[in-house]
Amino acid sequence: MEIGHTWLSASVQRSSVNTEAKLLLLTHAFETMDAVRVQFTTDELNEKSRAAILRLGATQEDIVRHKRIMPDGRKCNSLRFSIIDTEWPEVKAGLEKRLKYQVCTPDQ
Repeated sequence: MEIGHTWLSASVQRSSVNTEAKLLLLTHAFETMDAVRVQFTTDELNEKSRAAILRLGATQEDIVRHKRIMPDGRKCNSLRFSIIDTEWPEVKAGLEKRLKYQVCTPDQ
């Protein structure tokens, strides 16, 4: 199972919005759908996405070389990350702890 792209306004990046959204999606995947693995993929050049995925508690697994050709002709390599079912309780606890300290207000 894969959780795809999340587009966030710059005003809520690094706020609780992404953490809470991913916690809800991951909880549904592991606790309702009984997933044994959830993966995330991002362009290797997208440092913000890579950092956000790592902050979730995911582990980088591999590089998918030349996954697609971008409009400018660049051959895009992707990084693949995952969280597996045995890691989920610890990942969930970490995300819940982070949410206690993050606040997102409408004017952020």
